[in-house]
Amino acid sequence: MSVDSLGVKSRVRLMLAEEELCIACLNRFLSKKKQKLVPAGGYEDKVKKTDAFLVEIGNETDVTKRCAIKVRTTTGKKKNELYDDILVAVRDPFYGLDHEKTKVGRDVTLDYHWYIVRDKEKTTLRVADGKEVHRIIDDMWEEWCDPKFLGNVLSSKKHPGCQMRKHYDAHDGHPKILGFIPPTYLKKDVFFVPYKEDE
Repeated sequence: MSVDSLGVKSRVRLMLAEEELCIACLNRFLSKKKQKLVPAGGYEDKVKKTDAFLVEIGNETDVTKRCAIKVRTTTGKKKNELYDDILVAVRDPFYGLDHEKTKVGRDVTLDYHWYIVRDKEKTTLRVADGKEVHRIIDDMWEEWCDPKFLGNVLSSKKHPGCQMRKHYDAHDGHPKILGFIPPTYLKKDVFFVPYKEDE
C-alpha cells in the first residue's frame, strides 16, 4: 500500500514516525557538536509549521532555530521527476496568483534555520541552510509571478538547475506550487549525513 492511498490520520502518523527517525539519526551526528534536534509538537507543528528545533545541549529552552523536515516517500516514475532535491512547498493550495483560496505554503511561512530532507532511498539526510533556501525560493517566485511566464514548470534563469512546478497532490488532487533545489546547487550551504535508523 502506498503512502498516498492512506487516510489523512494514517498518513500524518506515518510521517511523524518517519520524522522522528530522521531526528534520532541526525542527533547522533549533532551530539558531537553539543547540539540536538527536539520535535516541535502539536501547536508548533500545526500552527507554526515547524517540525523541530535545533538547540544547544544544556540550553534546551532556546527554541528559536526552527527546522523543517521532509521525508521523500515517493519514487519518481518519469525521468524528469526531482525526488532527491530540496523540496519546498511554496503555495498550498494554489488556484491562481490572486485567488482568495491560494495559501502560502508550509515551508515558507516562517524563517527556518535548516531544511532537512531524507532522500527516497533512505540513505542520506540533506541538511540545507534555511536562509539560502528562502533566498532561492523568493527569487524563483518572482520569476513565476512575471506576466511573461505562462507555464506550469519554471526552470529558473536566476538559479540554473532549480525549478518551480505546479503539482497536483497525490492524495486528493488539489493544486500546489513546489520548489525543487538540487543539493549540489547549494554547495557550502548544505551538508550530508548518512541515514541510519539504528546504530
